[in-house]
Amino acid sequence: MSMNGYRKAQLERERREQLRLKQLREQGRAMLASCQNTIRTVTDPAVQQLTAGDLKEIQKSLNQVSGQIESSPQQAKRDIGTLKKRLNKVIAQAEASTHKWAKQQAQAKATIESARQSLQAQKESANEAAKETLTMAQRKIDQALQLYKQGSYKEVGGLCQKATELSEEAGQKSFDESVRREVVSGLLSTLMNMGFVVDPPQLEGDDQATGVVKLVGKMPSGRRASFQVNLEGRMDFDFDGYEGRACAKEMDLIDRTLQEQFSVKLGEAQVTWKNPDKIAKGALNEPAGNRTTANY
Repeated sequence: MSMNGYRKAQLERERREQLRLKQLREQGRAMLASCQNTIRTVTDPAVQQLTAGDLKEIQKSLNQVSGQIESSPQQAKRDIGTLKKRLNKVIAQAEASTHKWAKQQAQAKATIESARQSLQAQKESANEAAKETLTMAQRKIDQALQLYKQGSYKEVGGLCQKATELSEEAGQKSFDESVRREVVSGLLSTLMNMGFVVDPPQLEGDDQATGVVKLVGKMPSGRRASFQVNLEGRMDFDFDGYEGRACAKEMDLIDRTLQEQFSVKLGEAQVTWKNPDKIAKGALNEPAGNRTTANY
């Protein structure tokens, strides 16, 4: 890899890392706020007495880790998660002792609360792509709560585990959609600056998580550039109305602009010839009206 290619790849990695860290910070703050709220809701005098020492230590640790969210968000999130589990366990044990709850009942309550907090943390930074998955997670929690009220504690754990998995899946979908929005925004600006009249981006498919975003630009000359961007890091390009090297030149310009202004690297193109009879002599190695794919 050339030095220039290495630098472009590095910029792309740095951009994705910045987005990942931003999301981790938002989730960490949401989890921290949730823990603080849990502590404030301990109002039963008996439970307060039983948990006083543990809650004091947990509060102290939360204060310390809150200062690490900005500089070390991933480690801070893990630490808060550990403290959250300890907090739920301490409160659940105290409540079980105070109210003579059975062990299974206390565990079920703590499990439901943990699943709720995981869901809430994802909701704080979720976007439209994660909406359906978050709804599914909420349904699992609602089912678990209903079983809890009925005294069917053994079934609660499996439902809450599934809810937590769905919450994590929603977080990944939110991140992928954030990346896609940056790519679509970069494409839109690039095409308009090149003189294309661009239709508003359109979502094709059943929903944001499974569909693709389509962007179409047209020139008065009849030239047309179409892009489809999905959540798996794949873009499809379709250029019509080009002959000879014209298509290749515009592809190079789009690629260069996206990298320089938006840190979006299209990667290696895979060309499927659509009108090979229009390729100018001596330009057989250049695309002319084609479909290419690349990862961003």
